[in-house]
Amino acid sequence: MTDLRRDTDGSGIMGFRMVLVLWFLYLFEPARLLAYFAPSLNPLKWIPTVLLYLGLLIWLHSPMKKYNYGFYIAFLAVTLMGTVIAFFDGNWGIARALNRQIFQFLILGLMTFTFVNNANRIRTLFHLYFLHIMFFAVWGLFGLILSPIDPSSDPGLRKIVAWHPWFDNRDAFGPLMIIGTVFALYYFKMYPGSILKMLFLSSAFVCLAGIILSFGRGVFLAMIGTFAFVWYQSRKKVTGLIVAAAAAVVIVGMTSVISPAGMYWDKMKTIESGVSSGTGADRFRLWRWALIEFMESPILGVGTGNYGIKLISLIPQEEITASEYTLGSLWGRSIHCAPLTILCEYGLIGFAVFSFLFLDFIRTNRQSKTDVNEAETLQMWPSVLQASFAAFWMNALFYEIIYAPFFWNILILNRMVYLHRTRLNPGRRNSASTPVLSAAHETAKG
Repeated sequence: MTDLRRDTDGSGIMGFRMVLVLWFLYLFEPARLLAYFAPSLNPLKWIPTVLLYLGLLIWLHSPMKKYNYGFYIAFLAVTLMGTVIAFFDGNWGIARALNRQIFQFLILGLMTFTFVNNANRIRTLFHLYFLHIMFFAVWGLFGLILSPIDPSSDPGLRKIVAWHPWFDNRDAFGPLMIIGTVFALYYFKMYPGSILKMLFLSSAFVCLAGIILSFGRGVFLAMIGTFAFVWYQSRKKVTGLIVAAAAAVVIVGMTSVISPAGMYWDKMKTIESGVSSGTGADRFRLWRWALIEFMESPILGVGTGNYGIKLISLIPQEEITASEYTLGSLWGRSIHCAPLTILCEYGLIGFAVFSFLFLDFIRTNRQSKTDVNEAETLQMWPSVLQASFAAFWMNALFYEIIYAPFFWNILILNRMVYLHRTRLNPGRRNSASTPVLSAAHETAKG
């Protein structure tokens, strides 16, 4: 009987197909979409989880070499620690959901590292990831038909992709659109042919429209920072300036169509107020309170998702009232700054682990870029991921997206490319397949 787990190059074809199905289900979330419009189909949401654990069984029984992700596992351990702390403060429902999400992406990552093990498979997965960004970009624009922008209300508060738990608001939708723009521009650079180039250029315009649609001031600043980073990394500086100028013209033109009565630029002008008033003053206050929480529990933090709940017992009632908050509105409140979230909810231990995760990305991404024994299109992926990673962190300074799925997706894709490079260069020490932390180890069968 033919072993369905192997194909001609000794890799697991069954495992690869399962990984593709799982990435599709977790990226596009068709079960959630169907359940939104037909609530009776809500049990379909369990399908990705069931298939994930089925895929885990295939992975465990595969004779292929397996790779750990030590820093990722360590961060999962930190969030579990945060859950225990949150439990004693009476709020661990949010923490449980976050732990489950991180654990599932960890499993998906381990399967990806093992089964997506050649150039063609890597390209296929990157194409799928890009298509999912375009899927949500189109949904966001379609939402303008379902829910037009109301000039009498704050456009930043409207639901963008109403059925999705993350992309229904600007905090995550805007950052994803910046990443989508980066992907589209690199695709435009990678692939020849006028038709393909026009397609990818159009995709970049759609993502730019999504950036405007988010009406996020942090998104606007992160967009400028990301484009500046891409320009700085590029070799053709003059061409980059021309592209940036063209993008600026497109953005100005799109705002006149998407944003009625100049609402977009009116909102962006409020950036000038800094932290003296409005949203800036509110976030400055939340950040100051986060530092107070950190000083209260500097080693272990206050617990996963426990920032707002802990504030009630730390901040005087008079100060809360003067800040136009109530005890109810603080419950579950987020900081809107990912680094401060890690610092106050997980303490110095969590911050150290996450810093190692951050540095590990930079190290492996840099090593992937130095290995050039590969086709031109595959050489571009480390640069795409580097720019996407920069886009994430520029947005993370203003938004609570540390648990957003696209962050973990970028980490997985980067490690996948790195592992492929180390397979092509066996002389290079493969730190991904040696123990990184005591929480993880490599296993091999066959």
